[in-house]
Amino acid sequence: MIKTSRHHDADVRVCGNGYDAKAPEAFVTKNEIEVTGRREFRGTKTVCIRDPDRNVLELIGPGPSVAQLIAEHVHSE
Repeated sequence: MIKTSRHHDADVRVCGNGYDAKAPEAFVTKNEIEVTGRREFRGTKTVCIRDPDRNVLELIGPGPSVAQLIAEHVHSE
């Protein structure tokens, strides 16, 4: 997901699924929160940030559900 040069013992990833791909990025930009990573996978865009305790928060825009992506992968094998 996000590669950093330092490892943090409390490196917990929290994901949230949204309905608008632009809203998470607009929120973090408006609140002057540093974006630590961005990615796109099969049409789903995510924005990653870290909280003050250095935990990763992944804000996920609309797109296929994880269950759907896994099912597609399993059936393609």
